[in-house]
Amino acid sequence: MSFILYNTKVRPYRIAEELSKELESIPEDSLVYTHFPGKYGDLLYLLVIQGSGIFIINVCYTKGSFSIKGNEFFLDNVKPKRDILTMSLRNKVWLENIIRETLKEEISVFSVIVFINSDINGIIELNNVYLMNRESLVNFLNKNRNIKINMKDISKLLRKIIEKYSLKE
Repeated sequence: MSFILYNTKVRPYRIAEELSKELESIPEDSLVYTHFPGKYGDLLYLLVIQGSGIFIINVCYTKGSFSIKGNEFFLDNVKPKRDILTMSLRNKVWLENIIRETLKEEISVFSVIVFINSDINGIIELNNVYLMNRESLVNFLNKNRNIKINMKDISKLLRKIIEKYSLKE
């Protein structure tokens, strides 16, 4: 991979290689963090892509047929045990607020949940979180939204967040 990859944890996880093929298509000057410490739980990926935006990406491994009822998603008509939707939205709002307060900029953060083992088709927006299969991820990440990001400033800010929220082991 040609982009800058930061793994913020040293202990092994069901590692970020899960989406490595999809991430190969993002520009070289992108910032990619794996297991980024969010205020409301770790983010599997945090991407900063010039022109496209800032993305929080989590992965749902639970198998099942995808459906939506009200403001929640279900797999085989069962709500997943982990409330990844709420966690993703909270981390999105939290990161947008930090960027606004620290950098005095309004930069939208896109919260994404990629479903690995379910039959979700296309891209669905639910409660300001984008739900999609891995095949839809590449186009979503590379869409030019004309978002200008000062990569030096955002990189410094993200390092400060890592220092503050990382678990000391």
